[in-house]
Amino acid sequence: MKFKNVCRLFGTVLSVMMLCVAMTGEAAQNEVGLLADGELFVADRVNAGAKVLYDGKLDKAQWALPQGTAVPQGFGCAAFVYGKNLPQTVSIDNNATISKTTDMIQVARTKYAVAANANSLVVYVTTGPSAAETDLAISSVKLYGRLLNVVVAMKNPNAIQKNTMNTMFPEKTVAIPLKKLPRYGNLRLRFADTNGQALANQEILLAR
Repeated sequence: MKFKNVCRLFGTVLSVMMLCVAMTGEAAQNEVGLLADGELFVADRVNAGAKVLYDGKLDKAQWALPQGTAVPQGFGCAAFVYGKNLPQTVSIDNNATISKTTDMIQVARTKYAVAANANSLVVYVTTGPSAAETDLAISSVKLYGRLLNVVVAMKNPNAIQKNTMNTMFPEKTVAIPLKKLPRYGNLRLRFADTNGQALANQEILLAR
């Protein structure tokens, strides 16, 4: 009797082990390789669930940035969350000394806190407080669940003719209505160039 029970138990254990091996083998067959940072946001299986919140419709040939091109040293980015009851206009101290990119971001936070941006997330990018040797634009903004991917286009600095008419404080913004974003919790922002290379990552808290 005891021998039969041992055999039955052994058979059960063996069956479970074979089932586990089979499931592991199936999982290995179905496993999809990890994607590199630059590939992640061009993969069909990732983009299938993305929500396009902004499309700058830029001429890709005109804004093509050669691989390996250095990002301007003063490049900076930020995101500002604004609620309601904002003024129509705000006063900015034009005589304030701006010598760093962080200064520009602080000024921008106040400058864009106006009624036109009420209940919005304002995405902000700049090449910094220096004579512009490149031009920049926001190419697209896509939402992947709780990750907002912001593609920043920058022209090759070597292709921009330097002259006194260059903007001293180049910056661009895009306002995204909060109703298009998750209602609560953290939202991660990933800023990347047009080649898919990450430029910066930030997190903000959404609560409304």
